[in-house]
Amino acid sequence: MKAGLKFSVAKKAISEFASFKPSPEALADVMLTLPEAACLFTYEFGDMDEPFYNAAYNNFKRAVEFIHKHGLLDKFKKRCNDCVMYASPCGYGFADEIAEVFYEYYGEDATFVNKYGDNS
Repeated sequence: MKAGLKFSVAKKAISEFASFKPSPEALADVMLTLPEAACLFTYEFGDMDEPFYNAAYNNFKRAVEFIHKHGLLDKFKKRCNDCVMYASPCGYGFADEIAEVFYEYYGEDATFVNKYGDNS
């Protein structure tokens, strides 16, 4: 079997998990893991292609919307912030899009902490 980066496989696993009717917190945790891993992957291994970034962005936005809807923003703020940090050196406008979602839900005055622990 050929290994690869397949968002469709991960999304199917998330859908299957959701079918078990877990708590919103557990589902949010699983939903955020996909874009979190994608952001970390591109941070560690360099720029990816535009479809990769589009999928990562769409999954991040979907996860943060779900987190907001269920009143879990405080619980997941650090992990969402980490996505912004890991996306920051990436191309195709990906970093800006991820940051835009973060600030949309955490407010324009939200403090983003970069990998060096500096506020920006």
